[in-house]
This record gives sequence, C-alpha cells and structure tokens, in this order.
Amino acid sequence: MVRLLRLAGALMLTMMAVVAPAHSDDGGNDRIVHGDLQIGFGDPSHFILIKPKTPISQKKWPLFIFMHGQGWSPENVLRTNYELLTQQDFNIVLPQAPTRQGDGFSWYDRQDRNQFVADLGQDEKFIQRMIDRLIETDNVDSSKIVLSGFSQGGRVAFFVGFRNPTLFSEIAPIAGGYDSDLLDGRLDDLGMLRINIFHGTMDDRNSFEDMRKTYIKLKQAGANVTLTTYPLGHTYTTEILNRVLRSVD
Repeated sequence: MVRLLRLAGALMLTMMAVVAPAHSDDGGNDRIVHGDLQIGFGDPSHFILIKPKTPISQKKWPLFIFMHGQGWSPENVLRTNYELLTQQDFNIVLPQAPTRQGDGFSWYDRQDRNQFVADLGQDEKFIQRMIDRLIETDNVDSSKIVLSGFSQGGRVAFFVGFRNPTLFSEIAPIAGGYDSDLLDGRLDDLGMLRINIFHGTMDDRNSFEDMRKTYIKLKQAGANVTLTTYPLGHTYTTEILNRVLRSVD
C-alpha cells in the first residue's frame, strides 16, 4: 500500500488538469484558462493562464508570471487589472499561493523560520513545475520568462529567481522583501538575470530604506539591477504593473 501511494504521488507530480469553464471574473474571455497542478499529496495548486491577445500557433511567446500578495488570489489580481492583463501579446500566468488565509491565500509563514524556508522551497517547486508544463503545452519561449509579484509575491520572486537565474530572463519584485541570509551567497551566480525592483518610497511594511540598501548591495556585486520608485506606501497601481509589463517583450 505504501509503495502504491508513493507511485501515485510521483505520477501526480507531472499531472495537470485544465478546467475549461470560465469563472465570473473572466468576462466570457476564452483566452483565460484555469488550471491545477498537483504537487505531492496536498490540495492542487491553482493558477490562471491568460493567453496572448493575437495568438499564432507556430510562434513562441514570452511568459509573465505574477504572484499575488498575502491574503489575495489570482481572481483578485485579474479582477483589479482585467483590461491591462487581457491586452498583452504574451502568456500571463497568475499562480495561487498554497495556504488559505481569510478570503485569500498566503505564500509562506514567517513566524517560524524553519517553516518559512520550507514554504519558500514548496513555492519554488510549484513555480518550476508550472513553467515546465506551460512550456510543453502553451508555446512558451523559454528564453523570455519574467517572474514578478507583489509583497509576499515579490519576496518569492527574489528567492526563486536568485536560486534559478538561468530559468528567468528577468525578475521584477514589487514592494517585496529580500532575505540576505538566504540569498547573499548567490550574488556571484546571477549571470545575465535582469533584476528590476519596483518599490514605494513610503512603504513601511517592506521598508523602502531596506530595499534601497539591497539595491546598492546588488549593484556593487555587479548584478544587472535597476530600482524604480514611486511615491506610495505598500501598494502598487495598474500603471505600475503596466510599467513592469512593458519590459516583457
């Protein structure tokens, strides 16, 4: 029985079920697809894929991944930025964090350090396997994959991007956090990875001053990094997201 369960788990790692019926947030748009990726024995990890505005079956398209903040969901992101996200000529995927929190979801728990690191590792595994599957099924150009996210999603973007610098052409954390103890040891291995940081100058949740110091450290280490600021607190606007999207293709 144990052996059968292990075999079932191994098979489940490679399976993805795409759910065809559109949610109410989709506006009847058939380019918006809901998918689930099974990792281990827990609940499936959900995501929303938005296909290119003018798809050409023979063309490979860039992929933009945007990870929501704590307590939010892919549906929240899509609803808030619907017009912007559905007008792009590349694939966009909105993954759902694994842990339910209130009406939304969370990427990690920082109260326990061991659990925090374990959660980040699980997030990394989810993102890696989601990308693998989308490359197989949705004409993704593997040389043009951009990883972005807001707040918690921005912290995950730093973690996953720095640990997998050849997987992404760019990471673009928005109001995120940087964990020096986990990532400073990887500064010599970033290669050509572009790091485009977006952060509000009045952010007091993920301190702007801390991020400014991180930017200076990355710059001094020779990283290909930019810092774009905006006069807001711990938030972002559709215009800021649009500025992030402009760098994708």
